[in-house]
Amino acid sequence: MSGTRTVPLTLCNFRDLGGIVCADGQSLPSGLLFRSEAPAPQAQGDIERLRRLGVRTFVDLRSPEETSSSAPPDRAEPGSYVSAALRRVDWEDRDVPPDGMAGFLAERYLQLAEEGLGGDRPVGRALTALLDPSRTGRIVWCAGGKDRTGIVVAVLLHLLGASHEAIAADYACSAEASAELRRRARRDAATGAAPTRNRDPAERRRMLRASAAAFPGGVGALANPAPPEAITLFLTQLDRRHDGIQRYAERAGLDAEAIPKVRQTLFSVSGAYPSSTA
Repeated sequence: MSGTRTVPLTLCNFRDLGGIVCADGQSLPSGLLFRSEAPAPQAQGDIERLRRLGVRTFVDLRSPEETSSSAPPDRAEPGSYVSAALRRVDWEDRDVPPDGMAGFLAERYLQLAEEGLGGDRPVGRALTALLDPSRTGRIVWCAGGKDRTGIVVAVLLHLLGASHEAIAADYACSAEASAELRRRARRDAATGAAPTRNRDPAERRRMLRASAAAFPGGVGALANPAPPEAITLFLTQLDRRHDGIQRYAERAGLDAEAIPKVRQTLFSVSGAYPSSTA
């Protein structure tokens, strides 16, 4: 990830998936696959900075309601912006004990993955874009970059041959970022700043205060909101329910032939960061 250090970003849950060991002991090259939370409307300079890293495909897992007042990447370039909307993880049960968090998350991730088989099959749309061997730099994001993004990235990395341990280690990196996102929400609620997508200032402040009020207890107070066991349990359950995660991905709309093609393409690339980032 050394190339990312020359392009400062305001994103706190951004990372390059390069370096993760996948099929046949080969590591994903840097500069091709990224994950993150979505840039805030007031930080749209991040889009240009991502382009400087070579990102040309933006896969957005947020719902239309979440993106209605944000400024997504320029859609003028055909295929550069891919909407694959999944609903937010349902946090209505805020009394989950810490030792029950992994199961709580895995259950909701499995539910979202199953929902992704319906409608326009958003999980398959996301995977197809991210695994398209004709594309260069690709990024996938949702509101916080942990839950919906975690589901898609976990399935993607499994298809590329990564171990569950490697997938869990990547997922767990969102714990610190989630804490930072909560700190920012508290700060913005206290100062009246407006990172939400609603355009009305009074409504933004009301939503921020309500959001901040949820943090002192329940999910927001847990020491680790991204326990690695959550994603491995999710993958195990998904594998069991669909007779294999690849079978699930195919049912979601991914072309089975895309997987060996993208493996061959991705693992043959090195030094993916553009020279302009140096």
